[in-house]
Parts: sequence; structure tokens; C-alpha cells
Amino acid sequence: MELLQKYFRGFLQWGGYVSGVLGFISFWFGTAHGLPDGKTYFYVSFFGLMVCVVTQVWENHQLSKRLKPAIKVGCGPEIEGCAGLSVCKTNWAHRIKIKNHGVPPVEGCEARLTDISANGFSLWRGNYALLTFAPSHLPDKLSKTLLHDQPNWIDTIFTCRDKPTIRVGTEGNRWDYTSLEQIFDHNGQYHLTVDISSRTTASIKLILVFAWQGDWTTASLRLQSVEPKEARDSNP
Repeated sequence: MELLQKYFRGFLQWGGYVSGVLGFISFWFGTAHGLPDGKTYFYVSFFGLMVCVVTQVWENHQLSKRLKPAIKVGCGPEIEGCAGLSVCKTNWAHRIKIKNHGVPPVEGCEARLTDISANGFSLWRGNYALLTFAPSHLPDKLSKTLLHDQPNWIDTIFTCRDKPTIRVGTEGNRWDYTSLEQIFDHNGQYHLTVDISSRTTASIKLILVFAWQGDWTTASLRLQSVEPKEARDSNP
């Protein structure tokens, strides 16, 4: 999509410049030599000028968007960094990829797990679990500054290698609520709600689908939806 926008922008920009310059030259030439279709040349030049104006307005709009911090997210096994062995090699990590597409930094970014549900019924809610940014041993693991176009990953779910156990990506995998064995008590799909907020951007809400069949090698986590929709990264 970004590549198509780039070519379309270039077509408008150069097409407008060329038609504008040729139109004005033609208008001057036709008027100076008394040609009867001088108005036609004028209309051509005017059209080229309007294309240039529209292109410049569009460019300014895109620039204004880039001058604001903008969070984009993605999640899926095929996305770089979203699935793989943990540092200790005993867990399979499932993560959310997050990136700031704006130029200014996103300050104090935090991610909270707020709901776990299955088959339309909530299994855990009414509280929140603060998730860590990977790698989780760094001092800013709970509150991160996101720099321009620098990818980061949020620990969400860990599946264990040696036994069918699930852990949540909190600090030290701590979980002081209803036991995870009771929440993830059957094979199937679970929906996780994660809220991401910061001091410099509006909050976004992610709905993730966690597929669990009792085996760490086949488990997967995917992004189902995000609000607002513009926060989904089209090219993660």
C-alpha cells in the first residue's frame, strides 16, 4: 500500500508540474502568435496548476500525520519477532509487534491485559495485568519510549516446552488472579484483550486470538482486530 501511495504521489506531482509548465508555455505561444485556441491552452495550464495545488495539500496532510506520534501494531506467527523461543529456551514466546510510525517519540507506552474470554464468555476480567516489553530484563520493560520506526515487542503469552502450561507475559510471569490452569482448561480458541496507552497518544485496544491445543509447538497468537482500525500495521 505504501509503495502504491508513493507512485501515485509521484505521478500527481510530476504530472502536475509537466502539464502546468507545458500549459503556460502553450498559452504564451498561442497568445503571442494570435492563435484562436488560446483559451484551450489556458485551461490546460489551469488544470496543471490545480493538480500541483492538490498534490501539495496532500503532501502537507501526510507530513502533519508524520509529525505526530502514531502507534502501529501487528501480531502473528509469520511476523518477525512475534513467535519464537524465549531466552531460556524453555518457553515459546508469543508477542505483539509495536512500532511508532510518527517522528516524535511515544512516551511512557504501557500494555495491559484486561480480558480473557472463550466462546463468548469472559473467563477473567475486572482487573489488569501489566505486560512487559521484550527483553524483559531491561529497566524500561514496563514503560517504554518508542522511537521513530524502531520496532519493539510486547510479551503476551508463553507456552512451556516440558509440560502443557501457559504463562502470561507479566514481570516474572507473576499472576495473582484466577489460576491460568482454570482459565485455559480446554483446547480451543481464546480471545485476549490488550489495551495500549501512553502519555503522548490515544489508547488503542487489541483483540487477539490465542489458539491452544495443549502443545507448545502448535499454539499461536494472532491479531483479530484493533481500535482504531488505523492502528493496524499494514506492513509489519
